[in-house]
Amino acid sequence: MKSCKEINRSFAVKKTLNLSSLVQFISRKRFENESRMTRERLGSNSVMTRERLGSVVSRFSLASLICLCMLTIGVGNAWGAEETLTITRDDVTTANNYGTDSEWEVGTISGKCQIYGTTETSLQFNGGKPNGTEGTGAGQVIKSRRCWNTTSMPGKIKSITITTASGTNRAFRVFCSTSAATSSSTDTYGTEFGSSTTATTEGTTWDVPNDDDTDYRYFMVYENSTSAAYIASIVVTYQSAPAVTYSVTWKSDGVTVHTDAAVPSGTTISTPSDPAVPSGCTGAKFMGWTATENYSHATDAPADLFKGTSPTINSAKTYYAVFADPN
Repeated sequence: MKSCKEINRSFAVKKTLNLSSLVQFISRKRFENESRMTRERLGSNSVMTRERLGSVVSRFSLASLICLCMLTIGVGNAWGAEETLTITRDDVTTANNYGTDSEWEVGTISGKCQIYGTTETSLQFNGGKPNGTEGTGAGQVIKSRRCWNTTSMPGKIKSITITTASGTNRAFRVFCSTSAATSSSTDTYGTEFGSSTTATTEGTTWDVPNDDDTDYRYFMVYENSTSAAYIASIVVTYQSAPAVTYSVTWKSDGVTVHTDAAVPSGTTISTPSDPAVPSGCTGAKFMGWTATENYSHATDAPADLFKGTSPTINSAKTYYAVFADPN
């Protein structure tokens, strides 16, 4: 099977040369204008001035090219909308009493909390129970004061709000990290946000400034008292992770005939309409698409030839039209 030779390589070179020529033209005009004004001020024989202006042109050209490249970075990967995860007593799937971790689950997110399981109307913490000195050594105990997630949040944490159900308002501390806490995590876990603050029945919020470099997905709420605290809910606000998308380009005879700009990773897409037979392929018929550039063979089709639906997209792709004589 023969395919018409693709010319996209020469097309890309030509496009680059045109861009370069445009930048050089703009730079030359700027050079001529600055040079003329400088000669008027300092005289046309100023070699140092001409050399300085030459370096200005070089910097301008480089800056222009850098800006053009930067415009393509990060398309289709913006962080999503803010969402919330709410933990209440109803979400505790395995409820134990002081001194033993209980388990909670909300959708696909799960974690643990140290509560008094007999209380069924609220999350009852108590930083003073069970009796004994807190620690992990012999004869020491783990106090019932923590709540944390063991599976990663589906986005970066933005804030945590604790609302008291009843009883005396107690102080809490909030920590976040890139890895999960444990039953015995202390105030050295992760990064603390805010300070020890009393949770109220109106709800008390700890903000979590979280940029793309830190991207905290794990939290720990820590009761900072030695008395019972009755909590109605713990609400974690997070910003959903950016969807990973890729660009798919379809070319025929070196010319882009269609572009799918943001294809979600792991999906397939429909192929575009059949392209017209190029003028250099008289008598040929469109056979399908291939990822092989400049494919040509007397009898065999490319191994990855497809039509109708694309392969699964897991990276940026360029597909090329294949034409052949059906006879």
